[in-house]
Amino acid sequence: MYSPPPDPDTERRMLTHHARAATALHVQVETGGEFWGWAGRTLGAPARTADGQPAWLRLVSTPQDKASGKLWDGALDAQHAFGDLDGHGPRSWPSTTPSTTAPPTGQSCPGASTSRP
Repeated sequence: MYSPPPDPDTERRMLTHHARAATALHVQVETGGEFWGWAGRTLGAPARTADGQPAWLRLVSTPQDKASGKLWDGALDAQHAFGDLDGHGPRSWPSTTPSTTAPPTGQSCPGASTSRP
């Protein structure tokens, strides 16, 4: 486990976008359970879906010119490799262009994914 980013503006931005992603994906993040990734590039937390199922909400942040490869496509690549694992595999919300702002409620959120344990 890593610490939040050293820059307070980056930390606030990540927390804000993580909350917006939760709203857009209709999940409730569990309070106090956030986990930061290396250099504050990822932020994940346990969550619950609208029907109460456990999930994990992970937000990835990277410069637009680096938004490809394992870090960005890992959840989708895993789903292609392993299938849905009887409904317990990762889900990634489709995106063709990374965004620095969260979409309106009900739309996909690039860089955010949920998975059920």
